[in-house]
Amino acid sequence: GLIVVVSDILLYLILNFFQKRRSIYEKKVRNDHDYQFEKFSEIIDSRETLTDLGLEKRAKKEYNSIIKNYNHNFYKRTWWDSIIDNYFAVIYTFVILIATIILVVFVAGDSLPLETYFVIVAYITSGIEKTKDIFTVIPYIRTTGICVERVNTVLNFVERDEIAYGTNNLKDVLGSINFNNVNYKRDEDGNPSIRNFDVMFKENETHLILGLRNCGKRTVFNLLRRTIKATSGTIYFDGVNILDYNKNSYRDNFCYVTTKPAFFKGSIMKNLQAVEKNKSYIYQTCKEVGVYDYIEKLPNKFNSDISSLPYEKSYLIALARAILTGAEVMVIYEFPQNLSEFERNTIKHILDRMHGTRTIIIFSAQEYCASIADKVISMQSGEIKSIQFNNKESE
Repeated sequence: GLIVVVSDILLYLILNFFQKRRSIYEKKVRNDHDYQFEKFSEIIDSRETLTDLGLEKRAKKEYNSIIKNYNHNFYKRTWWDSIIDNYFAVIYTFVILIATIILVVFVAGDSLPLETYFVIVAYITSGIEKTKDIFTVIPYIRTTGICVERVNTVLNFVERDEIAYGTNNLKDVLGSINFNNVNYKRDEDGNPSIRNFDVMFKENETHLILGLRNCGKRTVFNLLRRTIKATSGTIYFDGVNILDYNKNSYRDNFCYVTTKPAFFKGSIMKNLQAVEKNKSYIYQTCKEVGVYDYIEKLPNKFNSDISSLPYEKSYLIALARAILTGAEVMVIYEFPQNLSEFERNTIKHILDRMHGTRTIIIFSAQEYCASIADKVISMQSGEIKSIQFNNKESE
């Protein structure tokens, strides 16, 4: 009886130890699983932002790191499961099979009743079922692999009509852009036609392209973004055709802000650190765009969820993010219509203060930034109607 009690206590302690170890990795697996799908959703929702900021490789690296950690913890948890459920069961099944062969020999020699053999069959079946349990982990591993493939498919997604990049890796650019007699015919996506668009945007100057809806502003903007290609004519960036730049070189020197800026899920700091890790620069830039004091008054400050911010404040954060990229050319495509007078003046002051530090191109139907522009280009029906230099108009 004492041996039985000691044996039961020992078995309890061993199994309890195994279960505790398994629980540690079970918790890690569940946390990794949640993080995996959270990251996957973030990539799906922010694919355009990842592409525009050139962060696809970084996102894939981070996601694959999550998957690697998940697989490691899953393996460790499964290993402890296997000790309890599978390894012992396999050994047990092997022993039963050897014993069965011996018993068959005895049955064949009439040394053992046949009924005893059929009793053993039940144990053999049980052992086989335990062995099958080993393969229950395979679907989980395959599911993880499928998730990796899906994310890689998303990040490697290529638009049907994507314009190929060149091989020019010029990094140190001045920021001049020259449209040399560019023409574009209206397409099915609604980009209006432009005709004989011939204008020079000098480096470190501020330029305003002014016009109402369907005047051709969006087409010029999309030509700069390289989402569409000119029907004829050439666009030069520092004397080099923009189609000849490689992807990283062009993106490093070109950024933009639209009325509907895209953000990653998560905090303000997370979105800003996507382009700049130095917190001192981030704080300074937020002060420059007039949003630092507002953020500091939030309960979680820079750790606040960016989706909870008012639209006007998130626009200023998008402007700060564009500044933090350090790109030589910054494009502002339209301004939010519901900005207050104070907010408009703030943005105008920010852009005016940036004058001379980079090339700024503003697309707008509103004239309140005309006073800070070196050149105002008025467009109508896809053509340049006038160009104004320092308040002097020339047709």
